[in-house]
Amino acid sequence: MSQTHILYEQPLSEHFRAYLRLEHLFNQVRQTLDYFDISWAARSAVSAVLDIINVLDRPDLKTKLFKELNRQINYFVQLRQKPGVDEQRVNEILEELEDLSAQLQSSTGRLGQKLRENDILNCARQHLYNPGGACQFDAPLYHFWLTRPTADRVATVERWLEEFQLIEGAIRLLLNLTRQCAHLETCFAKAGFYQLVLPVDPPCKLVRVYLPASSAIYPEVSVGKHQVYIRLFVRNDEGQWRKSDEDLELQVACCAI
Repeated sequence: MSQTHILYEQPLSEHFRAYLRLEHLFNQVRQTLDYFDISWAARSAVSAVLDIINVLDRPDLKTKLFKELNRQINYFVQLRQKPGVDEQRVNEILEELEDLSAQLQSSTGRLGQKLRENDILNCARQHLYNPGGACQFDAPLYHFWLTRPTADRVATVERWLEEFQLIEGAIRLLLNLTRQCAHLETCFAKAGFYQLVLPVDPPCKLVRVYLPASSAIYPEVSVGKHQVYIRLFVRNDEGQWRKSDEDLELQVACCAI
């Protein structure tokens, strides 16, 4: 479907919003590693690593993540008792969830604390939001690192990523399990508007909206207490975007687990 449709995801809680943001940043760092022969790719990776640290500064993130891991452990323990379930696969998922939960519980201090004391990252951080970022005349240490051989810079960033191994593994597993529980439905947005009533038990964590890649349409999604509202925007002949007044087909999935 990815070739014919564009996927839009809407998290329904602040901590799932943080998970999606972290997933996006981890992907950004890892994809730039293939292009480290260009210094701008290394700059992009450093910027993303600093953004990861900033997201991890949320005081409740570690606690919320631990609770979500345990909530899903309870879900799969109950699921294992139901007939027709692939018990071996459920046990594999449970083992991974329980391992991540135990590691997170035993971890001490702030997530990524060592990187908050890294000289190169701190040098880049000081000038990150200047126009043009950290230029060589502002940050000579950072400039020196950017001129190191490609293999050395890649090895450095890979060591940085090791500091996030636990949090990245937990977030990727939770998001994968959440996405896999989605039931995709074809819906119609009347006059460009669709309202989705959210289930209560289990709670919906993530809404996924698929729209044809061949059409000039994009959604704006807003979240209420019990509903999600989707408004579709189309481009007119002058190239301006406006809310559609036509009945349009879309596909929607509520990820409830």
